[in-house]
Amino acid sequence: MFDLQRIPMSRVRWAYGLNPHKATGLIQVLCPHAVFPLELWSRAYELFWQDFVRTEAMKNKVEYPALPDIILEPGNIFHTDLCALDVMTFFRKLSVTIHSGPHKKGLEYILVKTFDTFDGIYSEERAELFRILQKLEQREPEYDMFDVENMNDEILCLPASGYDFISHIFFDTILVDRVAVVLHLRDYPLLHEVKGLSHAFVKYVLNSLNEGAQDTIVDTKLQKQPAVPRSTGSKKDSERIKMTRRVCEKIVEELHSEKDLFEGDKSNWKQCLIFDNGKTNWKTFLSAVETRLGSKPHHDAAREVWKHVPDNFKHNGRMREQ
Repeated sequence: MFDLQRIPMSRVRWAYGLNPHKATGLIQVLCPHAVFPLELWSRAYELFWQDFVRTEAMKNKVEYPALPDIILEPGNIFHTDLCALDVMTFFRKLSVTIHSGPHKKGLEYILVKTFDTFDGIYSEERAELFRILQKLEQREPEYDMFDVENMNDEILCLPASGYDFISHIFFDTILVDRVAVVLHLRDYPLLHEVKGLSHAFVKYVLNSLNEGAQDTIVDTKLQKQPAVPRSTGSKKDSERIKMTRRVCEKIVEELHSEKDLFEGDKSNWKQCLIFDNGKTNWKTFLSAVETRLGSKPHHDAAREVWKHVPDNFKHNGRMREQ
């Protein structure tokens, strides 16, 4: 079942008017736990391509194309451009493995989930791609579509230009957690309502944050998350403490960098962790940690790191609206 708590980057970009630089920065901040690069592609694979791929692989005794294995790790940059190339390579292999009918249906599933209406999304390129694929399906079996340049004076190959649009749309197909998006972009106005990001939803999330209830943002119609257990000394709990500390320390480093820029070159400062008084507070700090983790941090571990943040960085109490 499609997870309604996750939203494609195409809608996030339009909703907040994000330019490519800000959109890429958002992805990096939300990694790894609130970013799902291949979820739409995996779903299309299961619904439309998987059975055909297995059949063709068994019939021709070849290795069937599989989606790239992407592992997102805390602290590591997610190179979306390289991932896009890997997905494009997968798409090319898929194009020469299964028939154009199911291939087209799977791609259209991804496009409709990403853009809602996709008629104008590389329409000419898509039409030309499937025209070529349908023609190639009529070729003699002994011909390899990547080796044959022409047959009967007609080009019968699959040029790179036929599928490179996949690398251009990939970024927009990445799913992200919409609560994490709203929390991170809390200082940006919602310019356009889109499916999954309404003014009412954004207001609900931000009101919960401002009221100090970011640890209990729960709407049973929107999300269900297990309660965070108290520390038990178990291996699982120890890992959560360790991960929380690691992320907190990273946030503190970013806090210092932003503070330096605020004090040294305020004209180029962009608000992220600190406010226009040059300080931050516990709620903002914890929210940044939770967003980066994509899950509930270990509260005591986060508090311990927060204690070591210099006092001149801290604003006690609630910050005024910016």
